Amino acid sequence: NAEEQEKDLQSSDELAKQPSARKVGRKSTRITQTTDQAPSKNRKSPKSADKSASPPPITLGDYALTLIGKQYRRLVKQEAGVLKDVDPECLHQMRVSSRRLRTALQVFAPIVKLPKPAQAKQIQKLAKVLGGLRDLDVQIAALREQYRPLISSAEQPTTDRVIERLQAQRKIVFKQVEQALTDDKYADLKSAYDAWLAQPVYCPLAQLPIAAALPDLLAPLLSELLLHPG
Repeated sequence: NAEEQEKDLQSSDELAKQPSARKVGRKSTRITQTTDQAPSKNRKSPKSADKSASPPPITLGDYALTLIGKQYRRLVKQEAGVLKDVDPECLHQMRVSSRRLRTALQVFAPIVKLPKPAQAKQIQKLAKVLGGLRDLDVQIAALREQYRPLISSAEQPTTDRVIERLQAQRKIVFKQVEQALTDDKYADLKSAYDAWLAQPVYCPLAQLPIAAALPDLLAPLLSELLLHPG
């Protein structure tokens, strides 16, 4: 029995000294450590989570602020050119901006809270004065550049007298535009818009996403357009 036990011990020592046994043991240890340290595939790092996060949706308030501010700045940009009365395009662009601003105020009336001097009624009054002068410019240009060259020389003096009357009327209407752009009401209008654009005030509906609510806001304008007799 003592000899058999001694042989068993010798066999165990020989197996332990074999290279293959040591390699297998080390490999198993490395696999175990690697498995314990490997992160889960389903676990997302903070950086990847930030990249996959979608930006917040644009609200009605955001869009109203952008659109109203854009049209207001375009309107006041043409003010100096209109008062100089050299290029009729300045008057045309200011009138277009006033109409677009008024439309924006109508659309976003349930969204924004504007001061009284900046409300749509004040813009409508300004647009009306600008429109009267612009209509005269269009009539004078049409008679002078389109109609007069096509008529006979005998009829041209009559057309010239009509143009002179329109020009005299234009001087009167321009005085009205000049007064409208230099009086205290217009200064209050600009001050009100500057203050509101710096710190806009909204109604509760302004928090809604624009994609969900804009169709309901545009529906009345679309209905008015489709029902227009023209």
